[in-house]
Amino acid sequence: MANPNPTPTFKKAEKSKAWFKIAICGPSGSGKTYSALALASGMGKKIALIDTENSSAKMYADLFDFDHIDLNPPYLVDKYSTLMDLAIKEKYEVLIIDSISHAWAGAGGLLQKKEQLDQSGRGNSYTNWASITKEQEKFVSKLISLNIHLICTMRSKQEHVIDRDDNGKQVVRKKGMAPIQRDGIEYEFTTVFDIAMSHLAEASKDRTKLFDGQHVLLSKQTGETLISWLESQAGELNKPEANKEREINKDCGLGASNDSSLNPSKEDPNPQVQLVDFSPISKEQAKRLFAIGKSCHWTPADIKNYLSVNYGFVSTSEIQWNYYNDICKHIANNPNIPKTKQPIIEDEPFPFEEEGA
Repeated sequence: MANPNPTPTFKKAEKSKAWFKIAICGPSGSGKTYSALALASGMGKKIALIDTENSSAKMYADLFDFDHIDLNPPYLVDKYSTLMDLAIKEKYEVLIIDSISHAWAGAGGLLQKKEQLDQSGRGNSYTNWASITKEQEKFVSKLISLNIHLICTMRSKQEHVIDRDDNGKQVVRKKGMAPIQRDGIEYEFTTVFDIAMSHLAEASKDRTKLFDGQHVLLSKQTGETLISWLESQAGELNKPEANKEREINKDCGLGASNDSSLNPSKEDPNPQVQLVDFSPISKEQAKRLFAIGKSCHWTPADIKNYLSVNYGFVSTSEIQWNYYNDICKHIANNPNIPKTKQPIIEDEPFPFEEEGA
């Protein structure tokens, strides 16, 4: 017969039994959804996404393998909780909630509920916080207690600042500030990434200490790095395998990469953390990109459309090194099947040269 009052005992702590709770914060257009999916793809194979952003995550269905469910207004805490329970029941490895800002400041969220209480004449603007705080604490407790890797996105409050570009020209840029959620929620997460409009992420909080002082592009490799850290016995990263996920199909005419971020030096203390090279690609590299496109029956218009939709680039001259290999690999792995076979003209001018991009 089991002892109804067992004696409490301490047990050895094990990192591998923990679950990551990650927040990704940024202004609109900074790439929170894409970054969350990229990160999740390295943390598990079975991924679920709760979408409060009008099904916007479905735009990445051709790039990532994940299951999707909409959460429509009103954005009640109980509706979030029900879908979190569903993800656990269906045994997903990673859950993305995009975003939790709506639970606080969206239609039917806690702030709107507080306003309704104030207007109803029940209590006052101070005492009415008691019930709202209780719901918020219940929501946060649910998030951090889930036995699943969790990635939450949060919109950031924005301000516009005047800056100068590389040519010294004044430009207006959006700058993210505090996340749109109740103050202090960031303390509940293992790691908090703040994403700029350049899509580069900086960890404002990081219990793993993997990203201290780094500006990184969140990717599948970043997720794999986190899992490796979690599963390591001494808190040290396992040596990375050759960057198979980042290699470009050699049959498409690409040789070894000169990207130093893909070939970390022995002195690099965190060899799996992808350091970002945001220098622009050369004309020669753009030629190689269009050569891959030709061999895979992508027209220049196809390539431009893909760059515009997925990266916001209007010209090949805007492509940066940190995106280059992923763009080439995506084109190589997703060939268009022409209705009639058309030969590739080897000496045909490349659009990069014609446009002077």
